[in-house]
Amino acid sequence: MRILSTTIILPSGDSHWIRIGAIADALRRQGVEVDLVHYVMKGSRTHEMYRREQDSWRDDEQVHLVSGPQALLRHLRQVRGGTYDLVYGNNLAGTFIGVSRIWEKTPLIFDMHGVPEESLLQVPLRRSVYLHYSLMKLIERINIRIADRIVCVSQSMIEYLHTVKRVSREKMVYATNGVNLDEFAPPTSCAGERVREALGIDDMRVFGYIGAFQGWQGVPALIAAARALRTENVAVLLVGDGGGSREGNVISLPRVPRDRVAEYYAACDVLVLPRPRHLATEVAAPTKFAEYCAMGKPVLTTNVGDAAHLVRTYGNGVVVNDATPGDLLEGIARFSEMGESKLRHMGLNSRILAEKEFDWEKIGIQLAQELQECV
Repeated sequence: MRILSTTIILPSGDSHWIRIGAIADALRRQGVEVDLVHYVMKGSRTHEMYRREQDSWRDDEQVHLVSGPQALLRHLRQVRGGTYDLVYGNNLAGTFIGVSRIWEKTPLIFDMHGVPEESLLQVPLRRSVYLHYSLMKLIERINIRIADRIVCVSQSMIEYLHTVKRVSREKMVYATNGVNLDEFAPPTSCAGERVREALGIDDMRVFGYIGAFQGWQGVPALIAAARALRTENVAVLLVGDGGGSREGNVISLPRVPRDRVAEYYAACDVLVLPRPRHLATEVAAPTKFAEYCAMGKPVLTTNVGDAAHLVRTYGNGVVVNDATPGDLLEGIARFSEMGESKLRHMGLNSRILAEKEFDWEKIGIQLAQELQECV
């Protein structure tokens, strides 16, 4: 089987790219031939990134610099010039490029990473955000209609598409965001201890959040909860958008390189997923949740989406009602009262969850079988 995988983004630490690259690699390990093509819009930030880094690209990686409708024509030529069994569209724009399938018989797959409603959680909500949202909703509607299969990142997304969008369950495939179980694993070195010592938190119970700080992540509520703590034995470590500051119980650090993320996970006793309840968060599958679990760490999560269901099922953490400072403070308090043996037991359950639910190898095997049925 030969697949043309299409996207408008470039390799980066972005969660969308992590999924795109991981799925391509997982399918290749199953003997699937995958041609990954990047359609980069001229003048965009992605174009600037490509200009800076193009010297490091491999010869077998394909980048097409396009403008507007030119992307559709370039894609049509790409499909007609190859012998592809199907086109695998990544996210909204990556799939919409494959709209030319109305003139072609090559099956089209829509890998639906999320929903346009994510943009409505941005702060502040400018007019341009609403315009972008309206355009993305139109593209989403077209993609759902023309795609032969929709790959969904969560069971909640499958339920949403079926009940709200009237998409048949037979048209949908479940393939969540996985994790490299070797890259993210329970710490066996002293890397986490070095981080704790450097930050002066080696004798504290550390609650960590490592990742982006978009509006749908719920970080402000976690900060407010941390500021309300009345104990000196608890620290909340935020890595990803800080400037290297410390205020009471809150330690904020800037983004760290991807290859150092596991060190900061290892430095934490509990990892937090403080997302607010919203359509965009209900149907999502946070990459960081899979990484949290693979690290063998207990998880504090809000009652949102598949993550809450899995934490209850595997007993690997605490679920609080919503992303309010009060609810998160309650969760922190519950963890603070636990003994080390209870935390270790939850951590073991997290690793079991990751091995059963988030192994990219298993996801690749199942997805390759589903895609073969489309050919």
